[in-house]
Amino acid sequence: MQINLTALCIAVLFDVGSRAWGGVPIQDPWEESYRNLDATGAQVLGCWKFDDLPLSDASGHGAQIILAGASFAPSGRFGGGLRCGSGKDGARHAAVVAFQARHSPTGAFSAEMWARISADAVATTPGCLLDKQGNRMEDFRWSLTSADERGLRRMTVNLGYGAFVKGFESEPVLLPGGEWRHLAFTYDGAGGVAFFLDSQPVGTGFQERCAALQAGDQPLHIGGCIATPASFPGDLDEVRLCAGVRGFAAFSLDVSNERHVWERMGRPIPLKITCTNHRARPLIGANMTFEAAGVSQSFIFPDLEPGASHVNEYGPDTALKPGSYTLEVSMGTGSGRVSRMTEFEIVARRTQMLPLIMEGARQQDFSHLRELACTHWIGMTNVDAPYLGASERHHHLKVRPRMDEGLAFGLKTVAALSPWRVLMSDASQHRIDRGGSAYEPKDLNAFGGKSLGLAAAAAQRLMVAFRDYPTWAGVWLDSAPISKAQPGFSAAEREAYRKFSGLIASFQAKIFRKRFKAEEAWTGGCCQISRRIECCLIMTLFLVTTAGFGPKEAVGRMSVKRGALAWTGGDRNVRMFGLCTILRCASHPLQAPAKR
Repeated sequence: MQINLTALCIAVLFDVGSRAWGGVPIQDPWEESYRNLDATGAQVLGCWKFDDLPLSDASGHGAQIILAGASFAPSGRFGGGLRCGSGKDGARHAAVVAFQARHSPTGAFSAEMWARISADAVATTPGCLLDKQGNRMEDFRWSLTSADERGLRRMTVNLGYGAFVKGFESEPVLLPGGEWRHLAFTYDGAGGVAFFLDSQPVGTGFQERCAALQAGDQPLHIGGCIATPASFPGDLDEVRLCAGVRGFAAFSLDVSNERHVWERMGRPIPLKITCTNHRARPLIGANMTFEAAGVSQSFIFPDLEPGASHVNEYGPDTALKPGSYTLEVSMGTGSGRVSRMTEFEIVARRTQMLPLIMEGARQQDFSHLRELACTHWIGMTNVDAPYLGASERHHHLKVRPRMDEGLAFGLKTVAALSPWRVLMSDASQHRIDRGGSAYEPKDLNAFGGKSLGLAAAAAQRLMVAFRDYPTWAGVWLDSAPISKAQPGFSAAEREAYRKFSGLIASFQAKIFRKRFKAEEAWTGGCCQISRRIECCLIMTLFLVTTAGFGPKEAVGRMSVKRGALAWTGGDRNVRMFGLCTILRCASHPLQAPAKR
């Protein structure tokens, strides 16, 4: 008994190890004949190899097989096979498996087989692969449609839910006569079906309000239908029915394309292509190919251990003519070939011109903004900025698509941020008067470190999120036409004054209120701006000059009505370049400046 228990534990550990390696699921080895736990494991509901007579279930469940018009073929895909006929006589040719409840999966399940259409098969003849449904609204039926004028067929699956039947269809596939091809489909138990041809996805389908199938009591037919004489016009082999959604790709390719639009001759941010080995053996000497705009590049991919991944990069050629292009990344050859495609676009560069920013524009307004000669649009606000509005870690991934769409229309994105608005909801951050009460209207006490810390954190996180995105062209820091700054009398401010002035007693110096007018003066490259703008600009300039990266342009709003002052930062240098113009949409009318 101890020996049997030990053997069982070893088998279970082997099965777990063969299905996952370092957290990566290992796919089924469909390219070779199933053996060991791939044929007899707990997930296998039935496995029919057709190698020897009498025919039996290789999974060991003992289901009896009766040939109903079909015959044993000594030359199958692996050993023997099942010959179902050519489809010319209109008779039923199938292998009937005695009824077992395990052949009626109610949850997620997968079905697969090797199939070879006869070279002399009639193209207009459809074929049935597996049928347990018949004319009832239960179980499933897997079939092939007849070939169209191009010689392409589709896989179809009908699933019965008791009160209704839902149908699913694959993409058109080419199944040449006389060639063995591996066919498979999976059902996730929640309305989703996926089709595969030689491990390649060839279509998916989804139906709402669908879950477990209705189990029936009819026997399983292999290669033929229950209710009609339609049979598969060829040979079948290695038929397997499994519980759960199985995988068939030897390795997978994932193209991380966060950007889809580039300016011509711009710096190409490379796409990241991740290859993961799903085989139980090392992937050695694989060849990866990039093909775009008629140019193909190939190289030998590094060897990968089972479950290991490797990331490669591809930089689009931004010297291409403006237009849309398709990048195809492929690995492997023959039936093991895996490929992924992604679209990208090259747009023409706009000539240098006075920046014209549109505030309040939406994505559907882009075509009109180009007619207005706008160069920038406000695509980010406090809602999209880390620490100011968005609490979701990956919120910036939702912002990037609209930035790409804007660039496709020649518009770069400006972030309109108001860090001080976030702190205004905190009463402890309000500036207080001599009597210890907050001013009316409320004003922000910028003396404390909280305001500077928030501005620094928001600016840093914003730059980290969008530093690889040249579409982001600047920051517009909000201000009022006339500053409402008031002298503050908090304990920290009074103590700072004592240390600065050397006074021991409470200072009684007369404090004059100062109102800082926001000027548009441009004298010798200097400007006069409100204290709030000055504070925000200092923090942003500090991050740009010390970190060495950041927005190409930051726009500091000088006046609601009369324009804005802009500056640029890059390569650790800061350069003033004058006034730019700001437009507002009709839904945001201009406000008259406050009376002085």
